[in-house]
Amino acid sequence: MDGNGRIDFAGIVRAPADLEAFVGYVGSVSPRSNPAAFPTPASSLAYYINAYNALAMYDVIRSGIPPELGSIKVRFFYRNRLLLGRRRISLYRLENRIVRPIGEPRVHFALNCMVRGCPRLPREPF
Repeated sequence: MDGNGRIDFAGIVRAPADLEAFVGYVGSVSPRSNPAAFPTPASSLAYYINAYNALAMYDVIRSGIPPELGSIKVRFFYRNRLLLGRRRISLYRLENRIVRPIGEPRVHFALNCMVRGCPRLPREPF
């Protein structure tokens, strides 16, 4: 990520180890699969926001879909299933069935769908 919060997709493709490690973590652990690791609603929300952003980034890279192609983006969010806490889920379901029902109105500014018009990601996870 650059200083302005833009994602360096080419850089991640060249050195994906950190992203792959985090995606492996969210694939095996979640508030649902390990509630003791997420004792507060805030810790669960942070997990889900960070998981969503990492999985979206990972799926763009894994799928080879340039993030500028909006028409492909719609299918991308529904079709692809990613591992979250040992369960497969689409980004659409993660956002609309898990994150948004938590009821925090600011999530709109925290979720990044990996296109230029999305909110910039902070340099530190939530």
